[in-house]
Amino acid sequence: MNGIYKLVIEIRRRRVFRVAGLYVVGSWVLLQVAALAFQSLDIPDAALKWVWVALFTGFPLALIFGWRFDITANGIVRTLPAEADTTVDLSLRRSDRLILTALAVIALLVGTNLVNEIQNTTPDLGESRLSGAAPKNSIAVLPLGNLSGDPEQEYFVSGMHEALIADLARISGLKVISRISTEQYQDSLKPASEIAAELGVSYLIEGSVLRAGNQVRITVQLIDAADDAQVWAQNYERELINILRLQSNVARAIANQIKVTLTPYEDSEFKSNYEVDPEAYELYLKGRFHWYKFTESDLQLALQYFQLAIDKDPGYALAYVGFADALATPAHVGMMPSTQVFPAAIGFVHRAIELNENLAEAHDMLARLRFTFDWDWDAADRGFRRAIGLKPGYPDVHIVYSQYLAITNRWDESMEEAIAGLDLDPLNPWYRLELAERHSWLGNYDQARLQTEQLIASQPDWFAPYRSLWNISFVQGEFDVAAKAAENYFRLMGEAALAEQLEANFGNLTYQELMRLAAVFLDSQSERSFIGNIEFAELWMHAGDHEQALDRLEQSYQQHETRLVYTVARPIFKPIRNSDRYQAILRNMNL
Repeated sequence: MNGIYKLVIEIRRRRVFRVAGLYVVGSWVLLQVAALAFQSLDIPDAALKWVWVALFTGFPLALIFGWRFDITANGIVRTLPAEADTTVDLSLRRSDRLILTALAVIALLVGTNLVNEIQNTTPDLGESRLSGAAPKNSIAVLPLGNLSGDPEQEYFVSGMHEALIADLARISGLKVISRISTEQYQDSLKPASEIAAELGVSYLIEGSVLRAGNQVRITVQLIDAADDAQVWAQNYERELINILRLQSNVARAIANQIKVTLTPYEDSEFKSNYEVDPEAYELYLKGRFHWYKFTESDLQLALQYFQLAIDKDPGYALAYVGFADALATPAHVGMMPSTQVFPAAIGFVHRAIELNENLAEAHDMLARLRFTFDWDWDAADRGFRRAIGLKPGYPDVHIVYSQYLAITNRWDESMEEAIAGLDLDPLNPWYRLELAERHSWLGNYDQARLQTEQLIASQPDWFAPYRSLWNISFVQGEFDVAAKAAENYFRLMGEAALAEQLEANFGNLTYQELMRLAAVFLDSQSERSFIGNIEFAELWMHAGDHEQALDRLEQSYQQHETRLVYTVARPIFKPIRNSDRYQAILRNMNL
């Protein structure tokens, strides 16, 4: 005990406690400065953990320095020994200089490593996930060939392609690229190794489908992308009534060839597929075929096919999910009021879960409805996590969960989920835009703008990235760029008359006057077709009229418009976020 007491006294005399206290306070200040600097320099928040690592590493070095040396007006000197007289020479010896040099070298190495780790943390369109050697358990299913030669069977072959991907995505040990990315290789002449490199996978599945009456034959072959070699090939044939079991058998066989072991739960799920009414299955595939076209008329057709599938087979859970999706999507994108369709959509999803409680698509869809319409944040979180647990390779749920996480202020997780979704569907333009939007929401405007401009360069006739560029340019104060982006957006959205007015008045009106003109013009058209309040609120923000914007947001709340939740994170609404009226909206939304 006496020895410990003397040690504590000596530590106090050498001011080690003081050094430790100053180090802790200095570290806290450094962390605050780093957080602000990272945001302004577009460095992701995830990189901040390396600052913590460096500070923890430096703490024992600071204690060693504090024990042995003092900083005086004459520079660094050795600490005075206990009970020493004033004649003691406190100048640095050779050993002291070696110690100081070693501490400096270690500090330099820690700092250099810190900079490297921060640089390696910065993502760019998900390339950090997509670069380098592909995981050995990664696979992409290329579009299947239609051996019937009948164009009328394209919906069936397309549906089989999607179903095979969906079954493989249920296997947690596999990374499976989603449909949007793989369908771009329809009839491609590129070698397998090149396609695999672009998709970031080690294996490809090629195959074909032949439908003859109620018989279905699917041929698949597994290609090792490293040497373009066929590893395995097999034919499967079943009656249409057993199509779900056929798809499961193919997925299990592929997983076995890649040496991926199914969990006991996954194995039992693959064995539990029931027989589906052949006609109901075909109707469902036709519904999905039209849903992917995503026009207003095609969504209506999809709705009709899903309803016919339900009528034919009331126990077919996926058909209920498809119906809910086709019902809710037009309202979510602003084609009609949310209150007209969302309550019914919720009912259809509940029915799907009653029929199959382990259907990931149903839990994902219900979570989206809880998130955007009911504003039941806890239920939405549980639903998203349940869907990911049931089907980890389902990219859609990762992307929408990313939106939810950002809105609930869980930014690091939000970025991780956005990258995870893009990793599973790397060529999907919507997902690339979603990642750009996450950067924009975080305030990484230069990064968001770069990614948005890349999308415009690759798809100049797609309306969505112009809207993002419009908002980013406005927030950055580049009003001419914003005005031109708005003009392109409205033209590609079918509002040619408004685009012409913006073009004709460019240079004659200020930016705010142009945006006011757009708001008044669209308001005059709102009796002809439905336009959501969020559209107007955004225009009034651009026009600088915050009271008009708040009026529209309050109407949006009253009408339960689903896009209202995104105003919490979108930078365009930042100027009104602390206003009493907006805060009241948030409280009413349980935020």
